[in-house]
Amino acid sequence: MTSEATPAPRETLISSGDVPLLVLEQQGDPDKPLVVFLPGAIHLARVAYGYGAVAPEDFLAHWWAEAGHSFLAISYPLELAEPTFDTVDPHLSFGAYIGAIAGHIEAVVATWGLQRNVLVLGWSAAGNTAPRLTSELASRGVTLELFVSLAASPPIPGLVFGSPERASGWAAAPGSFTQSGLISKDGLRSFIPELEGTETRYGRTVIDNANYAANYVGNMPLNVFPGLDVQWVDGQLVVGHEGPLAESRGAVWSEYPVVAVLQPTWPTDARHSLTDRSTWGLIQTNMLASKRLDEATAKGLSTTDWRACTSIVTSAPQRLTRVIEGGHMFFFGVDGAKATVELVLELATEAKLIAAQLDRLLGA
Repeated sequence: MTSEATPAPRETLISSGDVPLLVLEQQGDPDKPLVVFLPGAIHLARVAYGYGAVAPEDFLAHWWAEAGHSFLAISYPLELAEPTFDTVDPHLSFGAYIGAIAGHIEAVVATWGLQRNVLVLGWSAAGNTAPRLTSELASRGVTLELFVSLAASPPIPGLVFGSPERASGWAAAPGSFTQSGLISKDGLRSFIPELEGTETRYGRTVIDNANYAANYVGNMPLNVFPGLDVQWVDGQLVVGHEGPLAESRGAVWSEYPVVAVLQPTWPTDARHSLTDRSTWGLIQTNMLASKRLDEATAKGLSTTDWRACTSIVTSAPQRLTRVIEGGHMFFFGVDGAKATVELVLELATEAKLIAAQLDRLLGA
């Protein structure tokens, strides 16, 4: 699709590594780490800062400004009812997208003279970015200090559809894709129940349905999120986890950053409410074991120190999880947005404490 791009006044259309991105940049205290927000499937990062007739305090960007942190929200190309991108390539690859994100994060850090460590908030399918983005940033001299899952899914096979058969059924279903090969904004789950639940919670509208449908959601390139276990390969739909898993580095525990979890509570987001702590806990414990406590290191510890390390590693998923009221969009609305920022800062402090405890025991 080709159309005239119309970003909002606060937004900027840029090109990073030849990938078009829509960004919101909000500069803060240079002594505090940059906070980056990445949206999930079929959504722009406008869900983190608002667009149209909305109240700023209902969104994360407002509360990160209040906390003094620089804030960067990055959107990949979507085909929207109200066009924002000039073009949307249905075959945009995950690797190109990750490289573009990492390149722009590094550019912002350098331009603003910020610390070269960042906090990344990944919502929903943006959990797919955690391992590969960590490596891409490291290659640019930037440390992904903490990745916070906002009801997010890591790139582990089967989490979204449950089986290759269900993934195949979705891919073959009428309405899953547009004629140009993009995932239809109506081809995945409906987020309207989340908006309605938020409206009930606050007794008012946070984003009206017409604004949301026109300016927040759109048709998306399939390959941006490999966790769906379906990809375009040489113009053909291919179902299976081998290619996506290899591209995402989802099973390479040592490439993940430290991960914290904000876990929702509403039954409208049952999978994340039930499983996020355990799903990310699997990754967290394996990451710490592979990076900090390989067999040689473990054998060199005293019995007392080994038991202390065991306690720290096995308790990390619990210590780095906070339950927050709401569904898949729990960070919408003044209470949810403010609480999300407060809990992320709390989790960042807890992650540093865990690292310091392991450093003392391991002599790092």
